[in-house]
Amino acid sequence: MAYADTIRAAQATFTTTANLIDGLLATTATASAGSSTSTTATTLAQVPDMSLTVTVPANSIVKVSFSFIGSNSTTTINCQYGLSEDSTATATTDTAREFRGPVASVNAFEYLGFVEHTYTPTAGSHTYRALWLAGSGAAFYMRYRRITYMIFQKGA
Repeated sequence: MAYADTIRAAQATFTTTANLIDGLLATTATASAGSSTSTTATTLAQVPDMSLTVTVPANSIVKVSFSFIGSNSTTTINCQYGLSEDSTATATTDTAREFRGPVASVNAFEYLGFVEHTYTPTAGSHTYRALWLAGSGAAFYMRYRRITYMIFQKGA
């Protein structure tokens, strides 16, 4: 990797840093959707179109992030969201935070939500999913949403 070699050539004390940088980011991918979707589920369920399946090499770290713009049908903040690796919810849910509102009589507030989690999975195929629920059972809507993973190779 050219950047790591430049650091090594600049000064010998940078060798450790260059070794960490060299080949660190192995791959990345994103899935996104702009169509509106909603839930009234009161238990965690997968957000439509928000899953990524990847083959993880041995000795890797996977960072997964999920972001969305959403709104709800009441004046109460009522959505929770999180992430899962395969079928296990690994990131605890977090309550959406209001960032603007009210904007309409049906959708009382709009939110910007974000959550990320770092995994150290076994080598092989893994599926990462965004999860959500409407805490009070009132409808929660999402418009734009995105899930991203980045795989980093650990140093030898």
